[in-house]
Amino acid sequence: MTTENEIDSNQEKLGYKSQLDTLRLIAVMLVFHFHAGVFIDHNGNQFPFGALGVQIFFVLSGFLITRILEANQTGDLLNDLKTFYIRRCLRIFPAYYVLITLLLVIGQLPFPIFQYTYLFNLKVFLDKGFSGTVVHFWSLCVEEQFYLLYPLALLVTPKRARVFLLAALLVASVVANFGAEKQFSDRPYYMLLPVCGQFLLFGCLAGHAQLRGWTKHVSGTYLLIAGLILEAIDLYLVFSAHKFQDQNDAFWFRNYTLSAFGIALFVLGLWETRNALILKIFNYRPFSYLGKISYGIYLYHPFGFVIRAIIVYCLPAAAVVNGELVAFIVTIIWSMLSWHFFESRVLKLKDKFAYRS
Repeated sequence: MTTENEIDSNQEKLGYKSQLDTLRLIAVMLVFHFHAGVFIDHNGNQFPFGALGVQIFFVLSGFLITRILEANQTGDLLNDLKTFYIRRCLRIFPAYYVLITLLLVIGQLPFPIFQYTYLFNLKVFLDKGFSGTVVHFWSLCVEEQFYLLYPLALLVTPKRARVFLLAALLVASVVANFGAEKQFSDRPYYMLLPVCGQFLLFGCLAGHAQLRGWTKHVSGTYLLIAGLILEAIDLYLVFSAHKFQDQNDAFWFRNYTLSAFGIALFVLGLWETRNALILKIFNYRPFSYLGKISYGIYLYHPFGFVIRAIIVYCLPAAAVVNGELVAFIVTIIWSMLSWHFFESRVLKLKDKFAYRS
């Protein structure tokens, strides 16, 4: 049995530490609270941290995917890609496609072709926005587009040149961000992979650095604190933009690069830290458990608000109960059932497609 400061070597290779599950929980709760304002109070913009939750997910994805790909590379490109994609599909597709198919059957799935092909973010961008219970699917589309393109680019690049590949992609994403701000300020350009890709790519760079041992002589706790400081500076810029400019102009003042770098340092520091207090908090079992089912929480949470509205409609007396709490309980129950009776059972198929040792 491993201690909280140790991890099984096989899990290490596959890129797992339970403290990252708690970070997933924090990320999904930021999104949840933002959408509570949208679906219940109709003033979601009053809570400015919802986007931060999605950005944390992006950085985590880049960090873990890079570690998985590099740590398990065998030299057989086709087999490595096949194993990676099968395992990714088993984790992401089943719950997503069951949900959107159910929505399609009941007539509540707008733009089904774009949803089924993970191009919904592009559709929202072209339409200059969209609101509704499926709008959060845009981030899943970004991740799938990233998964489609990145693994091949990484694995065909020689190991010694990968840092240059990531640096070049980061520069391209930063340029795309500034270009989109000027050309598409009337559209949700942040939903496009070239723009928000820098969050994924900073995560990739952090994962690559960790595997290469570049941070082994640096305290993980110091990295974590440095990330918090950078994120605090970024959030200060956001608050300044909200204070002195209207809501639509806020993005002009937001430094996505600073935020992405800060989150990446925090993730890397959380992975490397040996601080007993930090590990005790982030390895707290109820937190890490909820983080483990965070994919379901993210998928289902808007519908938790819908179910809460139905409950209030059928039972008006229930309106006195905090609406966000009711929606949260509904979402957690739904996510737990999905995990234990569906997702985890599908994931057992991963055993048939294990990475080569």
